Amino acid sequence: MQPENEQLKQSALEYYHLGFNVILVKGKQPLHEWKRWIRERQAPQDLEELPWNCADGIAIICGTPNSQGLYFCAIDFDVKNLPNDVVEKGRQVLKGLRITRIEQTPSGGQHWLYLSYTKPRSISAYHNQAALELIGEGKLCIVAPSKGYKRLNDNSLTVVPDAECMFLEALKTVGVKIESVNKAEAETKVWFDRTDLAGKPYRGPAPPCIKKLCEGTREGQRNEYGIRLASYFLNFRHIKPKKVKRLMEEWNRWNKPPLTSKELENIIKSALEHGYVYGCLDPILHSLCNRENCQIAK
Repeated sequence: MQPENEQLKQSALEYYHLGFNVILVKGKQPLHEWKRWIRERQAPQDLEELPWNCADGIAIICGTPNSQGLYFCAIDFDVKNLPNDVVEKGRQVLKGLRITRIEQTPSGGQHWLYLSYTKPRSISAYHNQAALELIGEGKLCIVAPSKGYKRLNDNSLTVVPDAECMFLEALKTVGVKIESVNKAEAETKVWFDRTDLAGKPYRGPAPPCIKKLCEGTREGQRNEYGIRLASYFLNFRHIKPKKVKRLMEEWNRWNKPPLTSKELENIIKSALEHGYVYGCLDPILHSLCNRENCQIAK
């Protein structure tokens, strides 16, 4: 193996041991099929058998949590072919972000790499306004020492409660108008796939999956359970935020260990701001499903 490939492998192992799946690339293109690793954890043998001798880079799959419930993501500062005022606006946004590991990209831009307790979407809508994108769910993020990429500092990956919320809030501070949730998506995505229940407060019995969420969970799943439960209370039952806070505090007592007050507040804030909706095919709700005893599914 060439020295360059050995460096790639060492960096890949660093991310792998943090709990993230690694993809090999050449010229920014994946060298192998990778969609399966969105849902499955790579085994050490899977990583070893990748075509290392053909690779000039590595990428991390975003949107898949590690065992601690953390999601890898990046804020992409892209300066290529953009007006100076747009690039400068992007620089102002970056000044308001928490410092983290920063890497230079081949085009002279930057990747700010984070770990987020809340799954971030991929957002490119503000590229032409502020030279920034969020690389999140369903995307690959190429990292150093891939060809053309290099670290600009020695920082570790900073953990944030909600990278998407942080990104959007930072854009707001420089005057960027934030778009609402895509209307077409909102119209087709409804709670528990019941279009007849959409748009009105649900007052029926809680489905079995929600009852299981209410029992609490262990470290590594608390944020995933929490965002679904808070969204259910706020966006399906339309319960007032103050009461939701009390309900979530009661739920948190069952967690081992409980989340901090700040983490709990961030979950509620994220569910309220983004209007998250979950259906029966959601992996976590589906795993807790007891369809025979579900009034909503009948």
